[in-house]
Amino acid sequence: SDRRRYALSSNSTRRLVRIALVLVALQASACACELVEPGYVGIVVDKTGDRRAISAADVKVGRIWYNPYSTMIVVYPVRVVRVVWTKSVTEGPPIDESFSFNTNEGVSLNADVALSFHLLEAKAPDVYTRFRQTMDTLKDGYIRDVVRDALARAASEHTVDELVGEGRAKFQAEAEKLVRERFEKDGFVVDNFSLINEI
Repeated sequence: SDRRRYALSSNSTRRLVRIALVLVALQASACACELVEPGYVGIVVDKTGDRRAISAADVKVGRIWYNPYSTMIVVYPVRVVRVVWTKSVTEGPPIDESFSFNTNEGVSLNADVALSFHLLEAKAPDVYTRFRQTMDTLKDGYIRDVVRDALARAASEHTVDELVGEGRAKFQAEAEKLVRERFEKDGFVVDNFSLINEI
């Protein structure tokens, strides 16, 4: 009878240990960690429920523990990002990425542009909520479009002679001002904007 009780309690203990191990394994699989390095912010995005907006409280740095089934972490750089759009195949991608625009005379010109910018940490949730894209995708899409539009608008006020001559600095300043104004609304700061090489 004592042996039977011992066997029953031993089986019960084994079952409890097995259940506990299964629960620990389930808990461990429902937990993940993301390390957000300096110069970046991690935006905690809830993948379930009605909450679609992301608040400043959801911006984290350092080690972030989260449930990968219901949450994801989007990492955005808040350090300076530099991009060069050039005709040269030896700088950047091996394709012509220069910008074309027209003067007020209707003459088409090309320019290579270098842009350095950073995202304000407090604006990271707004940028993610609005675009739902990585910074690389934004660079190749929205940010490039803003620069293209600024160059086209500024060039439409000048002649060819002005743009390739003494008016180049004024043209660059006008385009930079338009880019800065547009970026400021979105939470980006322009650190440097310059026309490189010849127009």
